[in-house]
Formats: sequence, C-alpha cells, structure tokens
Amino acid sequence: MRKLITRTIWLACFITMISMAEAQLIDPPMPMGRKGGPMRDQVKDKIKTIKMWKLTEELDLDEAQSQRFFPIYNRFFDTWENIQVSRGQVIQKLDELVQKDEVSESEINRQLDKLDSLDRAGQDARIKFRNDVKGILNTRQIGQLYVFEVKFLMEMRDIIGDVRQEMRGKRQGRDPND
Repeated sequence: MRKLITRTIWLACFITMISMAEAQLIDPPMPMGRKGGPMRDQVKDKIKTIKMWKLTEELDLDEAQSQRFFPIYNRFFDTWENIQVSRGQVIQKLDELVQKDEVSESEINRQLDKLDSLDRAGQDARIKFRNDVKGILNTRQIGQLYVFEVKFLMEMRDIIGDVRQEMRGKRQGRDPND
C-alpha cells in the first residue's frame, strides 16, 4: 500500500512538472538557458523532493535515520554538484582552446590538470560521504543508495527527453503522440 501511495505521488509530481512545462509554451517568462532560471529552479526543487521520497522508500529509512541521513546527503550532493559545474566550465575552456589554430600546450595541460584535480575532489567527496553515512545506513542500504543514484539519473534523463520531445512537437504544431 505504501508503495502504491508513493508511486501515485511520484506520478502526480511528474504530471505537475509536465503541465508547468506546457504552460511555459503558452506564456514563457524567460528562457531558462544553461544557467537556469525561475522555471528550472522550480523543476529542480520538485525533482529533489521526489528524489528524497523515492530514496526514503527505496532505503526503507525510518524517521530517525532520515533526520540523520539527509543533511549529510544534501551536503554531499551540493559539493558534488559544484564540482560538476566547475568541471563543465573547465571542459568548455578546454574545448575553446583545442578549437583554436594556435594553442599553447601549457594552457591545455593546465586545463587537463584542473580536470584531474576536480575528479580527485569528486572521488574524495564520495569517499567522505560513504564514511559519514556508515553509522546511519547499513552496508546493504549504502549499496542500494549507489544503485538508486544511477537508476534515478537514467529515469530523469528519459523523462526530460520525453518532455523535450513533446514540447518540440507542440512548437511545430503537431501532436507528438501521433
């Protein structure tokens, strides 16, 4: 019964997100772009909430575990997200460098070193996170968490792809379900 309720909530949130995206087609406030915007922030917050619900269910967390786990998880996720943003900026800079006709090898090497450093920081953050949650989650739950993260990311990418495809179809004046 609990899983049915959670799945119903999950579905309702996605319908809300899709409805919000469709509403933006009628009266778009501002383009979201790569840096985001009000709509992107709202969707991101909703996805974060959904993720917490699903994660609580997947790991079968009780209230005491949730209260101890989520602050650590949120700190790790914020750190991880910042590292990924920095990594994206370095990749963008590296792309600009390699597109130039004349490029300094030392500048390319500097960017590659930055990438290596960010990758190490990400690995260090993951190891610290795992050590921090050892006293809260058992080994099986930690394993379930790692699997959940990969599956959730794939699920979100699929849903976002579906929404984008549907929006493209509406912009072109056709029904994407045809």
